[in-house]
Amino acid sequence: MGSLKYFFVMRKSRLHEFYSESLNRMSVMEKLNDTEGGISKTFDEWSKRYHDTSSRLHEEYDKNEAELNEFIYPILDGRIPMSHRLAHVLIEEIRQAVSKDCRDSLITSDVLEVIVKFYEDHPPKNVEDHIMAVFLAADSCLSYGIDEKFRRAVEYYTMAISFTSHFDKCKNLHAKGMIFEAYYKRLVAESLKSRCDLAALYEYYKDAMAFYDDIENRKHTELPFDNLVVLSQAIMQYQALSKSRAIINKLAGIVNEEADAALSCYEHNMRSTSIDINPLIIVNYALACVHKNQMSAVEAYGFLSEEKKKLPMEVDFNSSNFYMSPKYAYTLYWVPEMMILLEESGYPIKRVGELRKALAFEVFETYARIPYDKRTHITNSYVFMAYEYVLPYYDVTFANLDLLMKVTVIRHNTMAMHSRMVMLLATELTKAIIQGAPELLIGTLDCKTVEDVRSNVSEILDFIRKAAFCHDIGKIVLPNIINIQYRKATPTETEIIKMHPQIGSTIIDRVPALKVFYDIVMGHHKSYDGASGYPEGYNNCSSPWRFITDIVHICDVLDAGTDTYGRLYKEPKTYEDIVEELQRGRCTEYNPEIVDFIVGNDRLKKTIRFVVTEGREVYLYFVSQIKNKDDELDKVLKGDMLHEG
Repeated sequence: MGSLKYFFVMRKSRLHEFYSESLNRMSVMEKLNDTEGGISKTFDEWSKRYHDTSSRLHEEYDKNEAELNEFIYPILDGRIPMSHRLAHVLIEEIRQAVSKDCRDSLITSDVLEVIVKFYEDHPPKNVEDHIMAVFLAADSCLSYGIDEKFRRAVEYYTMAISFTSHFDKCKNLHAKGMIFEAYYKRLVAESLKSRCDLAALYEYYKDAMAFYDDIENRKHTELPFDNLVVLSQAIMQYQALSKSRAIINKLAGIVNEEADAALSCYEHNMRSTSIDINPLIIVNYALACVHKNQMSAVEAYGFLSEEKKKLPMEVDFNSSNFYMSPKYAYTLYWVPEMMILLEESGYPIKRVGELRKALAFEVFETYARIPYDKRTHITNSYVFMAYEYVLPYYDVTFANLDLLMKVTVIRHNTMAMHSRMVMLLATELTKAIIQGAPELLIGTLDCKTVEDVRSNVSEILDFIRKAAFCHDIGKIVLPNIINIQYRKATPTETEIIKMHPQIGSTIIDRVPALKVFYDIVMGHHKSYDGASGYPEGYNNCSSPWRFITDIVHICDVLDAGTDTYGRLYKEPKTYEDIVEELQRGRCTEYNPEIVDFIVGNDRLKKTIRFVVTEGREVYLYFVSQIKNKDDELDKVLKGDMLHEG
């Protein structure tokens, strides 16, 4: 065996070992996280386990990072040149990792980008590798939840579809299945864009139907064509008949065609008494009737309200496809449509508002009931779509914000913990300011004097709690690279992470009750002097909410810097370390008035030290013990739990 060939065989063997060990390590880390949430009789017993688990997680993180430095980072920076053989090995390892729902911890997206770029200049003889590379790259983009990635996903799926002429010749069933799925997933990626191109979507839909209806294609695979046909029709009809009704008059032909198809599909299924009607068929029928003037908006709303009572709303969480139950089809597809139908119903404004709030509450309550161990990228996307389409109608009381907090708990403890910790810190800091330096809050909530500040304590505290809760709401679309931190973020991911203020501001800008927090969401990572931080181009210095933003900024640093559990990529600092950092950044990074107030207030310093040490453990203890017990979790998420503890 030649030395070069021997070297590659060794490299292939070690890469396989790396991926196998990494998958095992990710499984171990997930189990450790779950073990941390096990029931313990006493807090002391749980606390010992908490610290042991934290130490073991950091050990596993260090091992993972060391192996990434050896095997993956050199590929990304070119120290190990890409080749067809190396790409083949990586694609197969990545495919298996993705099949086990493990991708971001292995920097899958970045590796696939390198492979796809290599193939652009050096097309492989094995076309099946090319198919799998672009499809996996598309899937990776689709999991990020931002427009730029959705656009890239469409491009990659289109590249995969370009290999359709090889479909019947593909011997690799994985590559064959990826061509098959690419038609459907391209529709998904386009439909998720905030500015979906309906004309393009329709062309993609026609391509998919032509492929799925081709008898020759069906001969060459056992794949479930019919399921994707139904889902593709649902996506097309959902876009054509709903969100864009007021915009797509220019495309009336498309809508008429799909409306006719929806009516025909519903009538056909109504005659088939042996099967239950898919909830998507029902909602598409109602919308088609509105478009064809066979129902008024209020009649369609009433029809769906009655049909909802007939849907089986029980969910079997033991099923891997629980999210395909009628209950989730209702929350995802029916509720947004019913919101729009109410707008067109002619009901009094007050009545419309009440009905919308009830529908929105029902959606978030449904997602809050998903068990913690059932969080997946699919349920994450459901939550994101609820934030996009339903949150604008949500009744944003502080109690209802806690329901949104509960929705984040099912996604990942650390995200919920951070939001709550910043909320607690900001509340304690603001209380102390009201008592010791109320003049600093003049200008907040129209307070013109110290007396105004002292007479509006509850309003100010309610505002700061909501502001702190909302500050990281943009991370709702970045769960995989924000919350599963088994390695450092790559430069590409760091840039994506830095987009969360803009993403968050876009979300809350659609919610009238939350618009007032726009500046806090946009500015909580900007320096006090405006010279550094992100997003670039945003001027936090001119914001009327600058002082509140500065409070949230400092509390964000206090929690993130001292986090002993959720941020494995860095060593936690002591409270004293953070205070020194605040003093060093006084007047540049941090508001000097707030820094001086913290440093000069011994009682406040003790409170903050408690919150970021024992307080964090107490809160995480309560959440971990009862995260699947809805009633008890409700109690913990309401009120100042730390003081009660």
